[in-house]
Amino acid sequence: MFKYLNIGSFLYSLVVIFFKRKLAQPHFCFNSINDIDPEKLKESGCQGVILDKDNTITFFYENELAPQVADTVNEFKKVFGKNLVILSNTASNTEINGIQVLKRSFKKPFGISSVEKYFKENKGGLAIIGDRVFTDIVFGNRHNFLTFYCNPLDLKKKSRIYRWVIKFERSLIKKL
Repeated sequence: MFKYLNIGSFLYSLVVIFFKRKLAQPHFCFNSINDIDPEKLKESGCQGVILDKDNTITFFYENELAPQVADTVNEFKKVFGKNLVILSNTASNTEINGIQVLKRSFKKPFGISSVEKYFKENKGGLAIIGDRVFTDIVFGNRHNFLTFYCNPLDLKKKSRIYRWVIKFERSLIKKL
């Protein structure tokens, strides 16, 4: 159970809740990544996209795209090419479906070094798409990325604590 606990995110979430609530506010909220148009995102000036892996484009700890989002992820790949990456600390592969996986030594919302190294000077026009407020959205907002919140792919197989955290995150978004 404790291997799934992100202590850094938990502690930083307290800072966010009490002192930096704006970091938890995504720029956009969608039901799924399928509801985001990669062409429009590119036309709006976005130069690159960071995809969260677990429960955004894959099921937890799997290294293949979830069937219900595969077509959309492939569209993102066509539009953004090498400027589309997956950010993960759980992926065992260096790429998923031909998309580069940036491995992290620190869990979100910390550790930007792999993103900075990959994008170098293009860091200013990036977006992140993820299913967790206290990790993906806070990470993106801390680094001035455009942030997109999507509902998790699957909550049925997750623990009660995980489902409670997701419910709490959603309620926080509604209050902001």
